[in-house]
Amino acid sequence: MLLQFYWLWTYSDPLSLLASLAVATWRLKLNGENWRSIGLKHDVSHLNLFLWTLGALIITILMGNIAGEIASSIITKPESLSKELTTYTQNRFAYIPGNLSLYLMWVAMSWIIGGLTEELLFRGFLISRFESLLSKLSLAIVYAIIIQAIIFGQQHMYYQGVIGFVEVGIIGVVSGVIYVLCKRRL
Repeated sequence: MLLQFYWLWTYSDPLSLLASLAVATWRLKLNGENWRSIGLKHDVSHLNLFLWTLGALIITILMGNIAGEIASSIITKPESLSKELTTYTQNRFAYIPGNLSLYLMWVAMSWIIGGLTEELLFRGFLISRFESLLSKLSLAIVYAIIIQAIIFGQQHMYYQGVIGFVEVGIIGVVSGVIYVLCKRRL
């Protein structure tokens, strides 16, 4: 089982996201596009950028927490989760407390990999691709936002369970709506 390889389990998120980013970059290049063409651009003042970012952060945290609380009250955790999987998920970062340099490395990696890469892939790349794929439907952008949010939630389900899937999926919907409302600026 792959869980026995500590480094693979611990670094699975950043490794998979970086590999996905490489594939998405390659696909954009094949289509004569780049990350700027799907939203990685800075054409507003720094103050506006800061305020929009702060507002988006507050909204997504609030909506994610509300969704998590509602999901927790409705969904019961299955007792059938493998004890081995539970041990790995609960102890995945057990080596960090007391190690400031390792903690700072994970904070930086979370901001870069989680913050930047997930937004590029899920909001920028997937929304644009699903919207293009579904362009003949009248609500293509709505479907694109929902589909990317489902995939986004599913990507977090392996260690957060069904409740995490719902919570992160709602965050994906909110982030997708914000992306579209902000003229597709990442």
